[in-house]
This record gives sequence, C-alpha cells and structure tokens, in this order.
Amino acid sequence: MIPYGHHILDEEDIEAVVEILRSESITQGTTGNEFSDSLSAYTGSRYCVAVSSGTAALHLIGLALSWGKSDVILTSPITFLASANSIVYSRATPDFIDIDKLIEKETNLKIYEIFQRKGESYFRNLEEKITLKLLKDKGKIIALGGGGFLNKNIRREILKSHISFWLSWKNSTIINRILKSKKRPIAISSSENDLKKLINERSNIYSEAKFKINCETLTKNMIVKNIIELYEKNKT
Repeated sequence: MIPYGHHILDEEDIEAVVEILRSESITQGTTGNEFSDSLSAYTGSRYCVAVSSGTAALHLIGLALSWGKSDVILTSPITFLASANSIVYSRATPDFIDIDKLIEKETNLKIYEIFQRKGESYFRNLEEKITLKLLKDKGKIIALGGGGFLNKNIRREILKSHISFWLSWKNSTIINRILKSKKRPIAISSSENDLKKLINERSNIYSEAKFKINCETLTKNMIVKNIIELYEKNKT
C-alpha cells in the first residue's frame, strides 16, 4: 500500500507544540504571526499568511481572486475533495470534465451497460463526438477513458493543440485494478493474457503523449504536482 503521506517530526517540533499547549494563549498568541513573518523572510515574499490546512489555503486563494457566483473554475476529477470544496466555499462553481461521466450522463447508462446494450462501436462514436467538441475549447482539463487516445481523430487534435499526459503504471498493477472491477467492459470479457496483450498494444500509442509520468510509486498528490509542474513549464 502506498502511504498517503509521511510526516517528519523531531524533538524540537514536539517541544515547540508542548510549549504552546502549556502557555496561556493557545489560539491567539504571537507564535502564528512570528511563523508567518519568518517564512516570509525566508522565501523573500512580500506577504505570508499561515493557515490551518491546504483546504484553507485554497479557500484564501479563491477569496483573493474574488471568485464568485458567476465564475466557473476548472479543476481535475482526479483530485481530493478539498480542490472542489475550496471553490464552492468561494461561491464559485467547480467544473470537472471526465469523458466517461459525460457519456453516462448523455445516455443515462453506465459505460458497461452501453457496451452490453449498444456495442463498443456506438460507445466509441459517441466518445469521439463528445471529446472533439470539448477539445475545441482551450483551458479545460479533460480525463480521457482508456480508449479515447486510441482514436486517430482525437489523438491528432490533442497532439496538435493541447498538452497531453500519459499516467503510467506497471502492467501488473493495471491488470489487478481491471480484474477487480466488475463494471469495466474490458474486465468482463478478457483474461489476464488478453489484458497483457492489450496493454502492450495500447502503450505504443499512449507513448505519443507529450509527457509520460510513471505513477507506480507516487501518491495522488505527487501525481498532480508532477502534472502541474510540467504544464507550467510548457504552457504557451
């Protein structure tokens, strides 16, 4: 199991907390402001405000940018709830784009039900139609399904006008996840050997993505951080 995170605390940290707990001012003392000032000086920033959590920090960003009811904020569906909550706290609207979810909403069917009732060709045509429409607008974060990037028309448009990321795991990890899922169409009709062959075939096409991130040993936060850093360095 990949740990969510591993904290690092030494005796000095513990003693500092105990000192506050034994003081007369647990919530309204000077330590918080002193910490903010020290961090501001260390980083060379003009201002610094220490808050209680990452969610609170994201909320402050929204307030500083004056997000409101008329604003739609783009974020990834592959993230923690805090990302969306901070947007909602600021009275704006979070916008997630997951192709599979959009297809399910349009057809009022789960993906595996579409495969069972209407067939894969119907699903792929709908997937292409919805994805190409979304790709006309820049500034969106789109989570493609496993087969979306295989479509030549979708792939051509992505490679021409967008930044693409291939999130890669070991074959064994992917196969275990697929086989544990009872609702993935591919899991219902494929053996482990079939999946190995399919993964190898798809990997050749996935490798055309602009960036590949090996996610095997990364937490979700680390994956998101990698994506953001690569995007910031390469956006035009």
